[in-house]
Amino acid sequence: MYAFERYLDVHDFRSSRAYNAGSNGGGLAKIDDRWLRVHGFVLDSIEEVYPACYHNLATGGLLIEQQWRPQNEMEPYPLGGTIMEAFNHTLVADIGRPVIASDILERGMKVDWAVVDQDPACLTSEQKQRRSWMLVDIKRTTFGRRLIRTKAGLIGLGPGFAEVGDLVCVLSGGHVLYVLRKKKQCSRYEFVGECYVHGMMDGEALNSSTPQQEFVIA
Repeated sequence: MYAFERYLDVHDFRSSRAYNAGSNGGGLAKIDDRWLRVHGFVLDSIEEVYPACYHNLATGGLLIEQQWRPQNEMEPYPLGGTIMEAFNHTLVADIGRPVIASDILERGMKVDWAVVDQDPACLTSEQKQRRSWMLVDIKRTTFGRRLIRTKAGLIGLGPGFAEVGDLVCVLSGGHVLYVLRKKKQCSRYEFVGECYVHGMMDGEALNSSTPQQEFVIA
C-alpha cells in the first residue's frame, strides 16, 4: 500500500505539500517507554466500511471500486456538492496528473467515468493514455484500503483493516488524517493507519471546537 502523496512534485520534497489536515507547524510528540504520546482530537468515527481492495488492475480491475459507488449519486454531501462528486475525488484522494505521465501533481482531480468506463477500442490514442494513467492513479490510491463512511456522513479512504467504531483523528502536525482504535480496558490507542476524508484535508477540522487531548499510542 502506498502512502498518501506528501508533495505535489514527486521528485522534489521542497515543493508544495499535498495536504495540510493537521497544522502548519510541527507537532509535539514524545516517546515514553513503549508508547508514543501525541496531541490531537477526534474528528469523527467510522460508521460504515466497504470491502477492502487487495486486487491489482491485472487480477481484479476496478471490481471493488465499482462496488463502492454510491447507490444514490445525487445524495447531498455534508460539505457541499453530491456524494458522487465526493466519491470521484476520493478514489484518487483528490490528486492526479494534469498532463499525461506528468510528475507534477495537482489537487482538485477526480475520476472521469466517461473515460474509465469506455471501451478502449472506442477511444483515441490520447484518450487511451489518459484512461491508462487514470486507472493507475485510482489503483495506486485504493490498493490496501477501503472506502469508509463516518457518523457525520463523510466519506474517505482508510486502511483495509479499519473497522466500524474506529476513530478518525487530527494529530498535531500531521498532514493527513489518522485512524486510531481505542484499546479495550485501558486508555491507550492502536494506530490503524493514514486516512483521507474528502473535504477535511486542508485544515478545515482545525476550526472545530473539539478540545485537544493526548493520545497514548501503543
